Amino acid sequence: MIMVTGASGALGSRVVSGLVGTGAHVVGVVDAAEATGMRHVVYTSLAGAGDLLSHRLGAPGDRAEIGRFRSDVDGAAQWALRPTARPAAESGVLDLPMGEGAIALVARDDLAEVAVRVAAEAAKGEHANRTYELAGDRALDGTVIAAAIGEAAGRPVRDQAASLGEFRKRLSSAGLLAYQTAHSVSIYANIAAGFLGSTESDLSALLGRESGDALGVIAAAAA
Repeated sequence: MIMVTGASGALGSRVVSGLVGTGAHVVGVVDAAEATGMRHVVYTSLAGAGDLLSHRLGAPGDRAEIGRFRSDVDGAAQWALRPTARPAAESGVLDLPMGEGAIALVARDDLAEVAVRVAAEAAKGEHANRTYELAGDRALDGTVIAAAIGEAAGRPVRDQAASLGEFRKRLSSAGLLAYQTAHSVSIYANIAAGFLGSTESDLSALLGRESGDALGVIAAAAA
């Protein structure tokens, strides 16, 4: 039996679908897993386990880990960049607070595929107490992302980085909870400072192939 938390989310739902395809029995809620003596937990966090973020994800404590995935994509690329693509295409401006920084993006489908593999292979004793860094093979800055959105939309889009203060006001006005706003601002502060641009990664080795086109996923949202 494999339990998946966040199973209704954008990444979790992909993991569930992949595991069901392997014939695994999948249920939710990690607390129930611990109560039944589950020995291993696989979880995802941000790059470097979010060491520099103002809001940290919950640590597994003394739980034995199958694997911990540190991913550059989870907060910034899919949550913020994809929904921003269409407004950027319509206005001709990508106004995210990336500054001069860049991020090595990963497509969610790739993250899900790796999570499925690790979880499914746990019964064979593989991946125990491992931490995998999952980053894209190219660090993308605002100029590159804006150009890709513009190409997909068929009209020019320029990068005009907003300030972190402007970004915070925008998120608050959109109705996000305080912790969601703070977490998102922290992610972009780390991008702008150059902390999420590393392309050192275990992704391709775990996939057994080259990683997918994360930039294309974002650009497609503008088409």
